[in-house]
Amino acid sequence: MFPTAAGAEAGRWCPTGSGSGIHLAPGEAPAAGGREDKKAAKAAEKAAKAAEKAAKDKAKLIKTVEKEGGKKGVEIAGAADLGGLEFFCCNMMLVGGSVEMLKLSMAAMNKESDPSEEEMKGGSGHVGKMIFSATAEDVEGAGVAFVAYVPDSLKEKVDVKDWANEIITKFPPTAEIVEEAPNVIAGFVKSDPDNGRFLLKDKDNLLPIARDYLKSKNAIPQVEQDSDDDMEWANDAEDEIEW
Repeated sequence: MFPTAAGAEAGRWCPTGSGSGIHLAPGEAPAAGGREDKKAAKAAEKAAKAAEKAAKDKAKLIKTVEKEGGKKGVEIAGAADLGGLEFFCCNMMLVGGSVEMLKLSMAAMNKESDPSEEEMKGGSGHVGKMIFSATAEDVEGAGVAFVAYVPDSLKEKVDVKDWANEIITKFPPTAEIVEEAPNVIAGFVKSDPDNGRFLLKDKDNLLPIARDYLKSKNAIPQVEQDSDDDMEWANDAEDEIEW
């Protein structure tokens, strides 16, 4: 805005950005809709669309994560009923290394099954579990999230905090507990390339550490386990579970 020929006290000439302008009387503010207002409006619209997309993407991810966790919960519950399974460790494939999403996955595993539902979900709240999920290798702060859960009925056999700390102490100084509750503890093991610790290697090492702790507490049978999952069907004839 510029003073008119008669001086600033007589008014101002306000360019509109379209090659012309308007004359403002003394004390009059420019009307909304100028160049800056349009830029601000476009920026606000862009931010709103980005936020809407992020919310939709998160809702979709939550649905996917809960479906994966609910399905795994049914499998765990079945194994517990069949073979006396009390503790279980596995990698979750669709969580993407998010502690928040991994907690939702655990909750879906533990959710009480509803017989009226078309597809059974959850039902493994009576089984102690430690589950893991790795981020992508190329993201900043890459690492592996983990969530440990022990129900009240098994806490005399395995202390959930001790179990989680077994992970933390094996990966100093980049592993930490990020959330703690009476039955559930969540943590994150950040990769440390400068000291020779990389995501894929850490991911491979976590499950054996979690299982070895359970073995030390006589919480699972002393057998070799090479799978990424504690549940393996030995063969169709014997229909047994390798722990």
